[in-house]
Amino acid sequence: MTSADGPCQVFGIIHALVSKSVSMTATLFSQRNASRVLIRYVLIVSVAVLPNCANSSFVIRHGETVTDPRRLDGDHEVGLIETGGALHTGADTAIVVGGNSASIINDGSIITVGDYKDSVIATGGNVDVSSGGSIITLGHFAAGVVTYGSGARIVNTGSISTIGSGAYGIEASGIGANATIKNTGIVRTEGRQANGIHSTGTNAVITNDGGIRTEGVAAAGIFSRGASSRIINNGDINTSSMFSDGIVSGGGNANITNSGNISSEGNGVSAMGDRAEIINGGHIHTTGNFGNGIFSVRKSVSVLNNGSIISEGDNAEGIYLSGDNSTITNAGLVSATGNGSRAIQGGYGDQTLNIQSGSRIVGSIDLVSTANDRDNDIVNIYGSFGSAVLNFENTETINVLAPNAMRVDSTNTVIVIDPTGESVQSNTLSALANSVHGVIHRRIDGEILLEHSFLDVEYSKPVVVLWGQYFGQVGSRGRERQVLSYDYEHHGFIGGIEKVKSTSRMGLIAGVTQSNVYSVASSQDTESVFLGLYGHERFDEVDLMISVLAGIEEHDMMRSVLDNVRGYETAKGVKKSYFMSPSITLRGSYVLSPQLVFLPSATFTYAKGRYGDYLESGTANANLAIDERAVNVITTRLQLEVAKLLGEGQLSFRVGAHSRKTGGDDIAGNLAGTSFQFSASSEREVTGGFAGIEIWRRIKERFDIKADLEYGRFSGNEHYLDGQVALEYRF
Repeated sequence: MTSADGPCQVFGIIHALVSKSVSMTATLFSQRNASRVLIRYVLIVSVAVLPNCANSSFVIRHGETVTDPRRLDGDHEVGLIETGGALHTGADTAIVVGGNSASIINDGSIITVGDYKDSVIATGGNVDVSSGGSIITLGHFAAGVVTYGSGARIVNTGSISTIGSGAYGIEASGIGANATIKNTGIVRTEGRQANGIHSTGTNAVITNDGGIRTEGVAAAGIFSRGASSRIINNGDINTSSMFSDGIVSGGGNANITNSGNISSEGNGVSAMGDRAEIINGGHIHTTGNFGNGIFSVRKSVSVLNNGSIISEGDNAEGIYLSGDNSTITNAGLVSATGNGSRAIQGGYGDQTLNIQSGSRIVGSIDLVSTANDRDNDIVNIYGSFGSAVLNFENTETINVLAPNAMRVDSTNTVIVIDPTGESVQSNTLSALANSVHGVIHRRIDGEILLEHSFLDVEYSKPVVVLWGQYFGQVGSRGRERQVLSYDYEHHGFIGGIEKVKSTSRMGLIAGVTQSNVYSVASSQDTESVFLGLYGHERFDEVDLMISVLAGIEEHDMMRSVLDNVRGYETAKGVKKSYFMSPSITLRGSYVLSPQLVFLPSATFTYAKGRYGDYLESGTANANLAIDERAVNVITTRLQLEVAKLLGEGQLSFRVGAHSRKTGGDDIAGNLAGTSFQFSASSEREVTGGFAGIEIWRRIKERFDIKADLEYGRFSGNEHYLDGQVALEYRF
């Protein structure tokens, strides 16, 4: 695998002289891409006229270091560098491919030193270059991999590093179309205008699943000039110098999708051709002055943001879209916080801005009007992420399409109200009522087996029971329409006195609870006090249990409001409420053995709450006056339980299905004299299942301890964990 003697040495000297003279000439044209391509072709021709000096398929083995350049002149030839193999050619291009459908596989290392000394350069069509090893070039305009033919396929799973101005990491250039470039490894460049990935042909498909980092002025992470290109970033792109964009597309009909991370001193994404489509579901972060998150001045461009766009430099817009007939749809975060910056900036044409549920905008919104005001900028508001105040500049048409949004008089200000706090009242009331009823019913259930056991005589005597019980529940529910996902919890203490006779019992209870409901944009802390009574009667093998609760509550309400001009504010208010809730259970009791009982049951629970009106404070433009409203909820529960006697105690397991149906008044109120009304957005009918375990144990004569744990789910991604611990003393 070494070069031939004689003619090869002579022509090698000639090639070196040509390379040197061309390299010197190149300094006069270093900023011109056409000269750059011409110079490369001169070098390729100078190699092509040499005799066949290592010009066919080759293999560089593990542990072997080769210093002579390799050439593949024929079609379908293959060059392989194995793991541990090395091609270090110094001041020569390492591999030159002139044939079609050739393949280069690098699992070792390739190093070149010198201007215009690429590691791999290919002019044939349908060339396949795959590198899982390392490629290093040290020199201006010395690319890691460069192809000029159509249909090139370049895959990097290793590392490519270039140091020098104009030294691209990967380049598909010239007239070659339909290139496919994929990086799952690392591409790093250091130098002015040294793009990480550079493509000029049409119909290119560029995918980054790895990392791209550039350090140099005007050095883009990915640059594509050809039309109808598709650029996909699922990895990380970092450009650390000014005017260095994360992704640049210069051709028309481009499709750019970012699901990864772009960090840039320049623009995050630039689309310089008409009819581009840009989708951001990842994160774009720009820190340089004039560094826009997404930038385009062309016509008919579409931008969809479901992720985050953050611009921190001065005069840096989150989204700059000035071309006519262009559309921005935002369902994520757009933030611009530098001096003279705007979150969303339009231009002298017709732009449409769609603000959807999930949208957060920090910074001004200016769609710009023409001097004679003949353009027609349109804003459609479908929702937001939580509560928002949206101020629009130079916007001709504002359509408020969200039921929980309102336009303030005839101004260009729209208020969006987060319905989460009000919408979940029926759900949290149901959780509390069922938890308390569950405490009562579980303590009755827990003694059924004992009434069939050898302790039957003792437990059938008329007694008075004093009992106290700590209980609690934690849970969460997923997002549904305008209602954000939320977590909830409550915990409290119940004390009771009970009179037990042979086949019946009656009792009185009193209790207190502390409840919390919180989402990312709102919270409410609730203190509750309640009283209740309950009864139990046995009819042969059927038991009837009835309990009734009544209570009062105080709620501290907090709502985070994002004003796109002022930033985050907090609206606070206090409201009072009262509730009542009856529950009835029918349960069978079937003795399977002296120590085993089967207990099927059905429970029906109703709860109704009335919440008073209240007035918020704490914001400049979004304090609400909420009217009083009533809510109601019906839950049903079908349960199968098996209880087993264990000495002076018992263990039981249960499973079942349950459903919840809610209703209530609309949410109504006013803002600065403007009334509003909309329905609660939480799902009204949900179903699910549950499973639980209970253990009872006598720890001392007439002194018992009980513990219970239940896990349940409802449709709508709701789940909960309910627990109880009780102490009981019998007189």
